[in-house]
Amino acid sequence: MKFIKALILVLLVSVSGCSSSETVIKDGKVYTIKGDKILNNGVDISKTITSEEKNAIESVLKQRQAAKKAADEKAEALEAKQEELERVQEKAEAEQKVLEKQQEALQDKLEAKENARADFLKANEKLKKAKDEYKELHEKGELSPRDEEKWAEKLKELQTEKDKTEQLFNKL
Repeated sequence: MKFIKALILVLLVSVSGCSSSETVIKDGKVYTIKGDKILNNGVDISKTITSEEKNAIESVLKQRQAAKKAADEKAEALEAKQEELERVQEKAEAEQKVLEKQQEALQDKLEAKENARADFLKANEKLKKAKDEYKELHEKGELSPRDEEKWAEKLKELQTEKDKTEQLFNKL
């Protein structure tokens, strides 16, 4: 899109530069310059004006053309800088998105680690309470052989659960 605008600008400048006539206002009079001819109100006055007047008119025309050329060059330079700034901004926005996604991934990982830690602590506490309860009942002699088997199975399951949560926590 920017390239098309620049191309149109260049074409307009070259078409205006190649046009067959230029208009110059000097001392309140309007002169039209076509090639080597200088016209005033459509009348060729090239041979009737002095060389000083002719040079002054051509000087005004050259100054205007130089000013126009300088303005066009500045406009092109500004457009190029604008395009560069847009590219830099797009790049910065893309990097911002990447950084935001990375930060989000780190947040998710941290949250998963915290959840795994909480699960591990919960499983560890559950196992500790069950062991304490088993020990207390065992010392009082209130457990039958059938209860001993149930407690052994329960403690084994709790130990397995604690080991799994510990592995998950350490893995993260």
